[in-house]
Amino acid sequence: MKKYLAFAIIGLLSVTMVFGDTDIDPEDFLYLTPANEVLYPELDYKSNPAVLSDINENLLLVNLDFTAAYAESLKTRIDDSVGLLGGTEIISSFSMSPGGDLTMFFPLEDGSLFGFDLFYDSEHSSDRADSLNYNGVTENKKILTDENIYNAGTDLYFAMNPAKEFDLGFSLGYNLNYDPAVFKWVTDSTISPALQYTEPLLSSDNFNELTNGLNAAVGVTLPFDNYKLLLGVVYNGSYKDGTDELVEVDTNADGYKDTPYSLSDYYALAASAGGPAEAVTGHSFIDYTLVTAVDLNAAFFWEIDESTSMILSGRYDVMDYTYNHYAKHVLTGTVLTDDSYLDKIYDSGLGSFNANIGFDFEDKENNSCLRIGLGYSRWAERYSQDGDTVAGLMLFSSQNTGNYTELSLGTEPINNALVDASLYPSEREIHQIGLNAGWRWIPERVVTIFFDFGVSAFHDTNTYRAFNLDTLTVWEEKVVAAEISWLITSAAGVSFPLGEEFICTLDLQNIGTIGDASLTDETHMYDQTLDRISTNGIGFLQDNNALNVKLDITFEVSW
Repeated sequence: MKKYLAFAIIGLLSVTMVFGDTDIDPEDFLYLTPANEVLYPELDYKSNPAVLSDINENLLLVNLDFTAAYAESLKTRIDDSVGLLGGTEIISSFSMSPGGDLTMFFPLEDGSLFGFDLFYDSEHSSDRADSLNYNGVTENKKILTDENIYNAGTDLYFAMNPAKEFDLGFSLGYNLNYDPAVFKWVTDSTISPALQYTEPLLSSDNFNELTNGLNAAVGVTLPFDNYKLLLGVVYNGSYKDGTDELVEVDTNADGYKDTPYSLSDYYALAASAGGPAEAVTGHSFIDYTLVTAVDLNAAFFWEIDESTSMILSGRYDVMDYTYNHYAKHVLTGTVLTDDSYLDKIYDSGLGSFNANIGFDFEDKENNSCLRIGLGYSRWAERYSQDGDTVAGLMLFSSQNTGNYTELSLGTEPINNALVDASLYPSEREIHQIGLNAGWRWIPERVVTIFFDFGVSAFHDTNTYRAFNLDTLTVWEEKVVAAEISWLITSAAGVSFPLGEEFICTLDLQNIGTIGDASLTDETHMYDQTLDRISTNGIGFLQDNNALNVKLDITFEVSW
């Protein structure tokens, strides 16, 4: 017997305060979200800070948001085949994500503009399982997993209008992220005294990771009679240090790992205290990830007539390169040299892009505007790796010229062998076509109502490759997924004065639905070297052509 309980609390506070008037309406910032920023490139100052030149008075934006969710599943045993009749297992999870940002823009006397923003957000989750006589007649066990991630940063903006002929903008930002190690803690009260120890996670996360990020952007806006051209270049880079690796240690030799130690402290432990079996005479460890990305952004606006405009926009990824270097060197009485390392490279630049066309239809009589956009995007990534093992020996076979992960798959590998090995895809390619629409209506001077609608179709191909030690050839497996997703949100805003100089804008937003439907297919195992298909079809049709449908409803409140 199972019972489920789940609820979510999602809140968002968004306040816009304006001193005087601006060329950019304060309400414009309220309906600009990551979900629709492609539809409104003229407001995306992150990609092109030159658009900030349209602000001619001081502007303050404050956003505070808080998201919380709780889910609980209760299982009750109705037989005594394994546990005790009436035994229970309660699995609960709680998560919350507080955050906020403050943005201010100050036009200067010479016609230029200065601005900055400060932001902070964090993610906290706790998963707990309480089992009482469910998996055993004397069972009394609790399993707890806590995870916390912290993120903060700031950005500076500067925009100007040289000689009143074009707008120019710059931005520079810094971001700090901390992701501590995560462990699964078990408290077993079946025996006395109770034991507390750790168990491995499904995916290893035993690193304290600190990431320093830097971003910069340069943008220009070129106005003409009935045209306007926006050009922007965006750089994003980061350095993630995962050198602080922790390892679980059995300190009292009872067969349970009870205490996390840093690698340096672990290697200093004697074998009797849970340290390595062979004394370590020297060690070094390094794990870092470098990310470099450069994007080109462009938008073209054409005012066809007083009520209709056309917008062409796009982005091209000049570079999107991630490099991870991992090296753990451990010297003992039998291992005198260690040159081991493993490099991983993820490259999705020079080939990833998006292109969009949109139309504005303005109804001045009813004070409303409809924008409809159609877009196509392609994202591709290639993954490669290289490395050496102890004493400088090759990590990969000399016949494995592509440095693919080496596995023993048999002479006729079965389907799913590579997917089930949890390999990272050697190649990924995603094609997307999307239709978006945004409608804004101002029925009264202090009321703004707007809706967003989006439908996207995806075609995702993942290619897995591995070097088969049993055939000394490279085998390949492809997983192809087709998906349609949709997003419908709505909002209503109210603006009112606070004194003679302040205007406050409050909004109720993101009442809507998000969902998707997908279809997945998988190819037969294929020997890329010998150009042949495996004759072993075990599992070939398993889980193929599965239809997955998901529907999420969100409710966010701002005031």
